[in-house]
Amino acid sequence: MIPLERTAEREILTAVRKEMDSLFGQRDGPTAANEERLAELVRVEIARWQRARVNGNLPVLPDVAAMEIRVMNWLVGLGPLEPLIRNPGYEEIFVDSPREVGVIERTGRTIMLPDVYFDSDEEVRELAKRALAAVGRRVDEVSPMVDARLADGSRLNVVIPPVSQQHTVLTIRTFRPDVDTLERLVELGTITQELATFLRAAVHAYLNIVVSGPTGSGKTTLLNALGNETDGTGRMIVIEQTRELKLPDLVPLCVSLEAQEENAEGVGEIEQRELVRNALRMRPRRIIVGETRGAETWDMLRAMNTGHGGCLSSVHANSPRDALDALITLGMMAPERPPEAVMARLIARSISLVIQMAEEPGTGRRLLTDVLEISGLEGNTIQGHDLWLRDEVSGRLEWTGTPPRCMAEFVRKGVPYAVPSAPALSRTNGALA
Repeated sequence: MIPLERTAEREILTAVRKEMDSLFGQRDGPTAANEERLAELVRVEIARWQRARVNGNLPVLPDVAAMEIRVMNWLVGLGPLEPLIRNPGYEEIFVDSPREVGVIERTGRTIMLPDVYFDSDEEVRELAKRALAAVGRRVDEVSPMVDARLADGSRLNVVIPPVSQQHTVLTIRTFRPDVDTLERLVELGTITQELATFLRAAVHAYLNIVVSGPTGSGKTTLLNALGNETDGTGRMIVIEQTRELKLPDLVPLCVSLEAQEENAEGVGEIEQRELVRNALRMRPRRIIVGETRGAETWDMLRAMNTGHGGCLSSVHANSPRDALDALITLGMMAPERPPEAVMARLIARSISLVIQMAEEPGTGRRLLTDVLEISGLEGNTIQGHDLWLRDEVSGRLEWTGTPPRCMAEFVRKGVPYAVPSAPALSRTNGALA
């Protein structure tokens, strides 16, 4: 933004806010019903500013319409971040300080935007407070970290001092309206057509599946794609800490439950574990836990082990072995304190597949790298074998040649499936290293 436009934006915004105090009786912003009145006020103030510049023989704004949009973004949107949220090429937007604003493209590349900035940390903080207030949340010294879902489906995370060292820190994961499907993942090169056919059969046969991967590796996208393969003939309950999955808008008979933080009075907190327990009373055909984070892992696995097939979930881990270890540890956090041996046995009996996602170094592409089938328990060690692996040299995702044990379940459920005809990777069996 050139200095003239920046100066104009600041002065017009100040003038409009003064008028807002008397027009709307508050400075937090008008209601949706008053937004047109606000837009008219912005146009009046821009015209007034232009006239003053002409009378003073000073340069005027070359694009009045663009200035109106920028000022309105500050008043009812997310200020200079608003155009970034609307850019379909950006997956995440972050503000580390008033002068450090950047984006992460959907390709995984991080770009700093020096032309996008704030004048002060107070400006960033006020913008965050207004965005949170619009969805009934708040951030202050008592609650210095907040997660919220914005009206457009984007996820906003805010951290303020003393948790952050000096500045208000914002992270926005943008919401994409397009539908995630297995076929789309094939087009993107995330999976192969052969694997898509297998995963579709696994969902139709009501296998319990866990998706593993680090942050930003595509776990949520794959969960959406798997969930979209459900037939919609039974009730599906989606449980999340913060709503990200799109399934309630796309799949019939799908109900979304979201955990709640405590309110200003220190009450009202609802954890994911309570939601899992409540979901069991709703007679679900499937349960989807967007991300297992704690004690709810115990309840989820028990549900899987007592007749609730077709469950899906994700966990932060860098390999299938790490994912299984993480599930054991998380389950042991439950108040019941189940021992490690009990958790290992429960996982071996409950989970059929662990799917590993990763981000390709250099390109940032999201890739499925491993499909592990759980085969049982030997002592206290969970046994399994790789069905699909991505070759580290060629980068191709190939079937290992190991016949899936779940073929028996496919037959029992009447789900047609034929294994690929030409395995390219050597067979891997036995205990997980």
